[in-house]
Amino acid sequence: MDQKLGTLIKAAQDEFAHQANKHRTCHPNYKVGDLVYVNACDIVSTRPHKGLDWKFLGPWKINKVIDNKAYQLEIPKDKLAEGLTPVFHPWKLHPASKISFPGQIHDPDPAISIFDYQETTPHDEYEVTEIVDFRETRRWGVQYKATYAGSWNEWNESPQWQPWTDFVRSKDLVLEYHRLHPKKPPPPENLINWTKPLKTSCKSKSTFAPRRGGSVRPPGLPDSNKVVTRRNPDRKARGKLIYGGTNS
Repeated sequence: MDQKLGTLIKAAQDEFAHQANKHRTCHPNYKVGDLVYVNACDIVSTRPHKGLDWKFLGPWKINKVIDNKAYQLEIPKDKLAEGLTPVFHPWKLHPASKISFPGQIHDPDPAISIFDYQETTPHDEYEVTEIVDFRETRRWGVQYKATYAGSWNEWNESPQWQPWTDFVRSKDLVLEYHRLHPKKPPPPENLINWTKPLKTSCKSKSTFAPRRGGSVRPPGLPDSNKVVTRRNPDRKARGKLIYGGTNS
């Protein structure tokens, strides 16, 4: 009886494997030196929307074949610094075309260096004249609107939202804004505790450059300026008072 059941189970497994293998194909056998693209569907980027991001990254050269089950690529240093692993499964790779028509393959773009609020490398800065608005969003965190000194009339008429990290060198203006608007939420704690010395001759600076052209937005911000308000912790208590309840 056991032998008969084992035979039936083995036959069923073989049938399942046969039907499944009808739709399966072997991955290309890449070798060292081949150029491949990497599927970017599982790679986190700073784009505001996944649909606007690159579908594939590369092409990058294969440096090492790991038992034909994984491939080590020669990825740029900026990608390594972001934490991207250089080893990929073969199904994440797509071979780069060796024969192309003119203009199909472009030279790789140079790496873009983005300076965050902790960088000390010299870079262009723009003098902030006033903080005009503040908001907190679930997706983008704390943001401010500001006006700038200089020929930025179109920008100053309708400032755009910028992350609070653009104003770490304008802490005095940020604190002044919150002092004049006590009903607004407090500024970020990281900004208050910012104690690095300023290496600039201007009193208030921003690392973001305002742009002429009116509706041109800073990179990495959503298309809408809709404010996402926080839940008021006293809402329930006020509701009880309105309907004749008590706070006890």
